[in-house]
Amino acid sequence: LVFLVNNYDLVLTVFHERHLPRAATTPFEDLLKEQVQLFIESQLTRHFPDLVAFVKATEPFVADIDESSRASVAGPPAGVDVQRLEQVVKKFAQNWSSETRQIHSYVMTSFTNFSNGSEILNQVLMQLLLYYTRLQKIIAKSFPKQPPAFAHEMVTSSTLLMEIKQYSRSF
Repeated sequence: LVFLVNNYDLVLTVFHERHLPRAATTPFEDLLKEQVQLFIESQLTRHFPDLVAFVKATEPFVADIDESSRASVAGPPAGVDVQRLEQVVKKFAQNWSSETRQIHSYVMTSFTNFSNGSEILNQVLMQLLLYYTRLQKIIAKSFPKQPPAFAHEMVTSSTLLMEIKQYSRSF
C-alpha cells in the first residue's frame, strides 16, 4: 500500500507540474484516495484490532436503538458482549498512546512526500477517533441508565484530540 500511495503521489506530482488536464489526473487521484483509505484501515486494524473488530461486529446490534427509549430496560441489548466490551476498553486505555506513537513513526518513515504523509497521519488519527466515538455510542446505547463499572477507564475524546493535534504539529 505504501508503495502504491507513494507512486500515485509521484505520478500526480509530475502531472501537475506538466499542467495536464483534469481528465488525465482524476483517475490517478481516485486511485490515490482509494489506496490511502486502504492504508488507513490497515493501520487501525494492525494497531487496534480489538477496537475495530468489536465496533464493526457490535454496531449493527445497537444501530436502531434510541437511547431514551432504553432508559427503562435493564442490561445491554442482545448481541453486545459485555466482557469483550470491557476488554476492548481496558486494552485501548493501556495501549492507545504507544500505538499512536508507532503509527506516527511508521507514517513519518514511509511516505516520501512530507505533506502527503502529514495528511495521511491526520486521516489515520481522525479515523481512530471516529472508531472510538462509535465505541462510546455503543456503550451509551447499551447502558442508558448508568455507565458500566469499567467506563471510568475510558480515555476521554478530548485526550485523543489533544494527541491528534500534537502529532499534527510535530510531523
